[in-house]
Amino acid sequence: MFRNWGLKKQFLTVFLILITLPTVLFGFLIYYQTTTTFKEQAEQNTIRRMEVNEETLKSMVASIENMTSYMIYDSDFRTFFKTAKEDTHEMAYKRAEESIRGYFTFQLMTHDYINSIELRGYDGNSLEFGNPVSGEEEELDLAALHESGAPTWSSTYQVESDWGGTYNVLSLTRIINDLRNINQAIGLVRVRLDQAAVFDRMEANAPLQQGKLLYYV
Repeated sequence: MFRNWGLKKQFLTVFLILITLPTVLFGFLIYYQTTTTFKEQAEQNTIRRMEVNEETLKSMVASIENMTSYMIYDSDFRTFFKTAKEDTHEMAYKRAEESIRGYFTFQLMTHDYINSIELRGYDGNSLEFGNPVSGEEEELDLAALHESGAPTWSSTYQVESDWGGTYNVLSLTRIINDLRNINQAIGLVRVRLDQAAVFDRMEANAPLQQGKLLYYV
């Protein structure tokens, strides 16, 4: 049955299990250690914590997917994706690249859980933003090609940074199709999220529930 679920549903389910399982176990521990008076409150806090985590994760997923959808319609991104490599010296391409750099600088500052962003044009021109990383991502490209333009989420995997160290990330890979010919691929985008930063964001959005649980221990 799990294999028949959509990729996004699989991603959300697996990631939420990994994130919330310790919280659930902690909630059960509290349930059995507290007095009868506090058991119901502890149970409600645990359920609420899970709900907050789920809503936070869904919000992050929606933000990243909206970002990649914007690339389909924006003229600067279309210029980047459709420009041949030998024409990247032209002024129109330079202006588009400058605008794209400004856009992603803002996104990286606004969404601190984004590790890095990679763009590839149809003719091999590419841009990278954020943490310069490398990893085994060929299968993600193939999965995105199979989805023909739909957002494709990965499970967690490891990448190595050119700045040193390794990171666990999860990513969205998406084929960008031509706005005027929706069946024609013109490029690819990959947005990598730092797993630790995603977890921190989810924890930051549920401080009240955590405070209540700790109070009753």
